Amino acid sequence: MLGRSSILVLSCATVLLLLAGSGGGATEQRAVLFPSPPLLAPVPDASADLNPHAVTTDVWQSFAVPAGIPEVRLFGLASDPVDRTLVLFGGCGGGVCSFGSNTTWVESDGVWRALHPTVSPPAREGALMAWDPVDRYVLLFGGDQNGNPLNDTWAFKNGTWNRVIPSGPSPPPSQGGALAYDPSDHVMVLYGGGACQSHCPTWTYAGGAWSQLDLVPLPATRSGEAFAEDDADDGALLYGGYNTTEGTLSDTWLFSHDAWTPVNLTAPAPVVNQPLAAWDPSLGVVVLSGSNGTWEYTGGSWVLLAPTAPVGVAESSLGWDPTTGVLVEVSGCTAGTCPSVSLAGFGPPHEVGMEAHGSPCGSFLVEGIGVDPGGATALENGTYSLSITACHGYLLANLSAAPPLTVNASNENLTTWNGTVFVSGSGNVSVNFTRVASNPPPTGLAAISVLGLTFLDLLLVIVALVGGVVCFLVLSRRPSRPPKRRPPRTGRTPPGF
Repeated sequence: MLGRSSILVLSCATVLLLLAGSGGGATEQRAVLFPSPPLLAPVPDASADLNPHAVTTDVWQSFAVPAGIPEVRLFGLASDPVDRTLVLFGGCGGGVCSFGSNTTWVESDGVWRALHPTVSPPAREGALMAWDPVDRYVLLFGGDQNGNPLNDTWAFKNGTWNRVIPSGPSPPPSQGGALAYDPSDHVMVLYGGGACQSHCPTWTYAGGAWSQLDLVPLPATRSGEAFAEDDADDGALLYGGYNTTEGTLSDTWLFSHDAWTPVNLTAPAPVVNQPLAAWDPSLGVVVLSGSNGTWEYTGGSWVLLAPTAPVGVAESSLGWDPTTGVLVEVSGCTAGTCPSVSLAGFGPPHEVGMEAHGSPCGSFLVEGIGVDPGGATALENGTYSLSITACHGYLLANLSAAPPLTVNASNENLTTWNGTVFVSGSGNVSVNFTRVASNPPPTGLAAISVLGLTFLDLLLVIVALVGGVVCFLVLSRRPSRPPKRRPPRTGRTPPGF
């Protein structure tokens, strides 16, 4: 059995242990965080699976139509690689083109904005527009104003329209022809249109002057044809269109060095209603879009690129975006509704990964579509809405992206970021999730703190100190007991000896 002294020693040791451990235990309790959700599997590293060359097939993708673009059709559209914009002008509104527009819009990096030049061409629909690399401006010719064909010439440069007064004759008023650049002779070429009945002269433009060419052979009369610069074949490529004699046409002609040459295709020609064509520097070919798919002209033949085209295929325009490298189609009619503006882009999708650090969960929405943390989505060049939400018990921190991606958290709080991501190649969007403390802020006596010790810490320290002093006093005042003395030996011999 333990004596009184042993019990006192053990009691004092216990008090001293409490004194030594009181602060640490309380502090640890105060710092307890929300427990992490169970991690069923490691968060995959999206960069490990990303390959910028993994997807080579170009695809069509719809873009959101920005607020303010008027619902018109039959507008002009051209690329401006110097100002790095797509330029859209004019169009007509109403079910039967009851009024014309003379608004100018430009697009760059997927963002559209309206311009308000001091001088603009008169309102019209069906204006012919194309980039003139020699004179370094967008050239506009003709169109139609309330049923009256026009033949005026305008130049658009640095956000400004200027009327061009040709030094010689101008092509006759016409609507529905086509305009393209011919790299072989460094001239703009105009052909076709509704004014041509039995013979369509070819017109070229350079340095503010139009020139008429009477050539043989030449394509049949037509309007609504597709016509585009063709650097690969050193000329301008013409496809299809419509005339009252033959109806829908599907022939192909190359204009080069002031001569028309019919193309003897090595494969059957596609039959495309309301065709659109544009030179795509990214692919190095002329791309043709229409009612039965998307095609490229290569090796002397048309090759199918995609079996589909944008939903809006009527009265549309096609142009190359120099900032994103994507062909953009602006449609004036969709699903039989005219006018009804829609936007679509044709180009290679890029794999954009979503990296989540610090938490295996979180919500990523790109254009309203969910992407799993650690996963990726295929996006064409352009600007997309991005929303990131942290899981319960977590906060967001350090949103970033590796070039060529750019992120902008335009509206952020502790748990959600809403912004945009600009895509011009493959890469990752990265965000850190941090856990938050579970204990509420202390109030009342619990809020008292001295030297980092809470009220409870201080109370335990005081109790321990008092107990230690009591133990010391009790032990120090305890009287000593004399040792037991043995009785002296008498010297008597025990019996039996």
